[in-house]
Amino acid sequence: MADTTSDDDTTALVTYRVDRRVATLTLNRPEYRNAQSRLLLDELDAAFDRAVADDDVRVIVLRGAGPHFSSGHDIGTPEELADREARPWPDGWLGDQRRSWELNVANTLRWRDLPKPTIAAVHGMCIYGAWMVASAMDVIVAADDARFLPAHFQYFSVPWDLGARRTKELLWLADFIGAEQAFELGFVNHVVPAAELEPFVADLAGRVSRLDPFVASMIKRSVNEMQDHQGFRTAITAAHGTYLQIQAAGLVMPDGQEGKIRRLPSVERSLRGDRRGPVEEPTVAEPAPAVPESDVESTPAETTTPEIERFLDARVRLATLTTLRADGSPVSVPVWFEWDGTELAMFCGATSAKLDRIEHDPRITVTVVNDVDELEAWVAFDGEASIHPTGGLALAERLAPAYWDLDDADRQTSLEAWRAAGDDAFRLVTMTPRRIRTG
Repeated sequence: MADTTSDDDTTALVTYRVDRRVATLTLNRPEYRNAQSRLLLDELDAAFDRAVADDDVRVIVLRGAGPHFSSGHDIGTPEELADREARPWPDGWLGDQRRSWELNVANTLRWRDLPKPTIAAVHGMCIYGAWMVASAMDVIVAADDARFLPAHFQYFSVPWDLGARRTKELLWLADFIGAEQAFELGFVNHVVPAAELEPFVADLAGRVSRLDPFVASMIKRSVNEMQDHQGFRTAITAAHGTYLQIQAAGLVMPDGQEGKIRRLPSVERSLRGDRRGPVEEPTVAEPAPAVPESDVESTPAETTTPEIERFLDARVRLATLTTLRADGSPVSVPVWFEWDGTELAMFCGATSAKLDRIEHDPRITVTVVNDVDELEAWVAFDGEASIHPTGGLALAERLAPAYWDLDDADRQTSLEAWRAAGDDAFRLVTMTPRRIRTG
């Protein structure tokens, strides 16, 4: 077997790649923040089975594409609703219980007990169902921008993850948990700068892969069986019953609202209370196309309307920059932006991979999602980017107060590190859009 293998299907909901005895599984629905549809969970289960069956794979890494690890359960994207029509569950409580158990408990227990070491690489948001999947992994490495939101969900591992007293308080308050707090609580093994997440996880997985696979499997089995003897599986099964009572009371999904609302009311309340501000989550609306189309003629962009200007002014938001890899496949990354009515300005590190991609192919799409003042929609800018050797640091300093709480000591340290690195460490990227789309 070759040292490196990968799937060619970039449209897969879970992509699969093997590199030097490490299989990397990537949740690949960035347009919906990797919301966990039944189809995605099916593909994830098959990918885990594939990694287990491959004797050359010794470690499995799970990550998410785009700006977030996962926004959790899919509560009604068009693909999820279509799949429910095509593969319906039985009517009534029998179907509700079976769907809840099979999609959220049985599979997560199975992934927890995979006979190979598993590592979750978490960045951005990790909400509800995403916590469940991450908690089933043996090791969790979090980027410093990771934000976790637990609840009394179907696979209720939280008391085992955090301890009984802290679980009660955190779930009653329903606050997001930052990466450092998750580390202090023992849920996360390591916290690293976001830019270092992938290389750190790759190094960790490589080191674990050097252990004899039988020894690694027996270590994992002994630890999991210790928890099982303490009552882990019994507690998970019992808690699923109490979750179904909460669901029956209409306190999970309001009656008649599945597939119609943007996010669960409980998540909405947590987002409103998050002092760092809400973030975009999956919407049931069709997303902006994620690839700069190569067959679109270069024409001037439409003049922005007052509605678009109001949309962009309502709340500063992290945008998604979509560029093309050398093989032509799209890749999306978060980016800070500034819009002056005619030109978009962004910045990135001088050694950033996205800078390399823009140099290879300047066609980009910048998509901004906003839900402030009932503006649940998106604006997408298509055009060709220009790279400037100076001005990146100035833009970064100008935007930092809008995106960061600069009273936070970690943010102050980051900003000071930027200043110490100097303007040579940054590049200014600008784009005058040839087309502006809304939806």
